[in-house]
Amino acid sequence: MSHSPVLLTVSKALERFIRGPFQFARQLFQQPKSGTLTVEREELETHLKKTYSDPTREIPLEETTGLVWPAAPGIKFDSKPYRKS
Repeated sequence: MSHSPVLLTVSKALERFIRGPFQFARQLFQQPKSGTLTVEREELETHLKKTYSDPTREIPLEETTGLVWPAAPGIKFDSKPYRKS
C-alpha cells in the first residue's frame, strides 16, 4: 500500500508540531528576509505615525447598546495533552 505525498507531508508536519509546537508555529509565520530599506528616516517616521497612530484615542467611546453576551459553551473544552491514536 502506497501513501500519497500529501499524507506523508501532513504526517511529517504533525511530527514537527508535536516535537516543538512553538518553533513550528514561529516557522509558519516567519517571512524570509530580503532587500534593504532605501527610504529616508523622516519619510519612514511620517508613514509609521500616520499608519499606526490614532488622533482620537483620548476621546472616550460612547456606550454601545444592543450587544448580547453569548451563551456558555455546551461542551467543556478538552485540555488534555494531545495523544497520537
